[in-house]
Amino acid sequence: MAGPTLADALKREGELRDRGLTTVVGYWNADGEDPDAVNREYGAALDALADRLGAQFACKPPAVMLDAGRLDTLAKRGRRAGVPLHFDSVGPEVATSVLEAAITAGAGATLPGRWARSPADADWLASTELPVRVVKGQWPDPGAPGLDPREGFLAVVERLAGRAAPVEVATHDGPLAAEALRRLRDGGTPCELQLLLGLPAEASLAAAHGAGVGVRIYVSYGTPYLPYALRSAPRHPLVALRLAVDLLRSSRREAF
Repeated sequence: MAGPTLADALKREGELRDRGLTTVVGYWNADGEDPDAVNREYGAALDALADRLGAQFACKPPAVMLDAGRLDTLAKRGRRAGVPLHFDSVGPEVATSVLEAAITAGAGATLPGRWARSPADADWLASTELPVRVVKGQWPDPGAPGLDPREGFLAVVERLAGRAAPVEVATHDGPLAAEALRRLRDGGTPCELQLLLGLPAEASLAAAHGAGVGVRIYVSYGTPYLPYALRSAPRHPLVALRLAVDLLRSSRREAF
């Protein structure tokens, strides 16, 4: 993460922009954070990004209770600031509500490859003008827990290839990024690579260079969390091993 505050995010965003990279800034709220406080943070970030050419802002509609009034105000504020909104994916239980909110707000939407519903959601969004970000996904599909996220990722990409609106390929998996970008380029679909600040990125950057597409960095700030179930580590040693490997890797290098 860039840090806990908007100022931290703006500092890193400026550094990346100076290097010729575009960005999407996202506020990660704490569990149980007051929705009005989150809404104020979203608004402040949109205002601060207004003079930063090409920047986007990512938010999580459930953090403001999927409240139509709050989301409508944010959408209008984003349009006034000239900052496109993107709605991050959260859990599968609120996926329909988040996608409906994105369509109403005119915001970009995110589709996880590890959800069985995502190819159909891609068909739903393919007829809109909304940008779509494709990710492997953090939360498994309760109805299809064994779904391969890489296969699902490419299934979503295949449904989106050929559309006129842009698709954002968000993965640090270099071979997956290369194949997804190839399919989108072959379909004539505008696309870019998205990477999360700080994670190893060489292979994905090579894929973007080979495809001749731009790169956007997701700059998160707010409340950090580890994407590992640490309490399950004693029962599942591979969790602890994965954490150790990632910590060692991050201590040696930071991609951005």
